[in-house]
Amino acid sequence: MQRKVVYGIAVALLAIGITSVSAQNRNTVANALENQGYQIIEEYTDGGVPSWRLRDRQGRRFSVSVMGRFTSAHATALEAMREVIYEIDGLEIERLRYVFEPDRADAVVIPAAFTVDGENYVQYLPSGMQFEFDDAVRFDFRLLVDNLAVRINGQFVSHQQFIDRIQRAVENPANYIQSQDPQFLAQQIVGLRDRIEERVAVDIEQDARDEEILSRVERLDQESAARISQLTESGAEAVARVEDQIADLAEQQAALLAEMAAQFERELEAVRQEKTALENEFQALRRGSIVLASRTLFGSLRDVSPEAILEVVQLRAADPEITQDEAQAQVNGALPEDAEPLHNKHIQAIFALYFNQYE
Repeated sequence: MQRKVVYGIAVALLAIGITSVSAQNRNTVANALENQGYQIIEEYTDGGVPSWRLRDRQGRRFSVSVMGRFTSAHATALEAMREVIYEIDGLEIERLRYVFEPDRADAVVIPAAFTVDGENYVQYLPSGMQFEFDDAVRFDFRLLVDNLAVRINGQFVSHQQFIDRIQRAVENPANYIQSQDPQFLAQQIVGLRDRIEERVAVDIEQDARDEEILSRVERLDQESAARISQLTESGAEAVARVEDQIADLAEQQAALLAEMAAQFERELEAVRQEKTALENEFQALRRGSIVLASRTLFGSLRDVSPEAILEVVQLRAADPEITQDEAQAQVNGALPEDAEPLHNKHIQAIFALYFNQYE
């Protein structure tokens, strides 16, 4: 009995302690939000998560849910996402909620209206818009157009880039899905690789034909030798006839070899040119994919030299255990001071396109 009483007291004290910690954390978050210049209208709980309804200095209302502590990183993310969301022309917000987890910051916008060139796009946004912050503001949501769910995602570079992408998806959803699908791009690369492999197979087949030609030449030599031996035994007259026949055979053989050699050289040169073109197209597509993957916050493309790409590929091929950071450090360390360095997204794209390795 005494043991049960002690246990009950311990449970009660633990509950009081947890409640006290939770209350302290709520106060800490509330103070942090107020220090950022937001007015707290209401404090509530949404699905067990502490939440606040706030008003900013411009009188705009929104809600914030915080799991755990509200850090300086969360404050930075909140300001960055708010600046982007309120910058979108034609967007009238019905509800705006920010959700902060220890290592994640998201925003969900439910629009009352979203006007683009006179048309209200709310009809295409059944689930609203979703944004997130990871060193930069990104968007990731779906439009419902002609019964097609079109995913709109990427880094928010500019208002115009954001609107253009949505307009393209609404005007031609099927084409947009195909153009933005990494699997579609990968299929193009696979197709080029298959064509190269087909040309290699043609080379092998050509080698087999060359062996057959050489075999025919050898048979001609053998037949000539046998014929010479036979005719020599028939005397001087026979030898003369043999010499004439040998000359004819030699001319035929030379003509045949010359014709076959010229045909083989033409076919081989055509194969080499097509193979070179395919390899150049293949490398250009990979390099273009790598450059596109390096798009900066303001939409500019970071160029990357083929030599730098080759250096990363050779490092990874020589050491399959090398990390992206190690490969980036080695290549950038060997570049001249005025050379454009490899960026993180370059390395990520190279490892993904060349080795199917994603981090």
